[in-house]
Amino acid sequence: MDISAKIYIVLALFIFIIPLVTTLPIVMIVANQLTKPIAIGLITILSVIYIGLALSIGKNEIQNNQGTLEFKAGLYHHSLSPNELEHAVVSFTTRKSLGEKAIKIRVNGIGLFGYNVGWFKLKNGARAFVMFVGNNEEVTLIESDRTMILVNRDLSALL
Repeated sequence: MDISAKIYIVLALFIFIIPLVTTLPIVMIVANQLTKPIAIGLITILSVIYIGLALSIGKNEIQNNQGTLEFKAGLYHHSLSPNELEHAVVSFTTRKSLGEKAIKIRVNGIGLFGYNVGWFKLKNGARAFVMFVGNNEEVTLIESDRTMILVNRDLSALL
């Protein structure tokens, strides 16, 4: 469950490169090395690219694609094959009644109020792919031989 190079590149773009390149035209205007219309055009183009990237990785969806259950939450993706789904134990519960299967600490994910996605360590020490978007108390718990998945919505229609 290592972070792929793609995630590191996207994070580097968001955190360092795009904000730096966006502010560069402003610095060049101050230094009188670039005209204002060109700088405004560059800032506009770079801002649109930045917003487009932010919106493209901000999608959260769960799909049943030819029997494979695919979980996509921003930069984090996980899937269960039809064979894994066939042998998985699926239960429906609430966040408050998760007990030892409740989230303890983020391992590789995003943990914000109302938005917890990625890989988390649970109170029982197991690792799970978590996709809690919003404040829905309803939880679908999928336990396969390979992994555990927690999603805060009813997935019975997709299973």
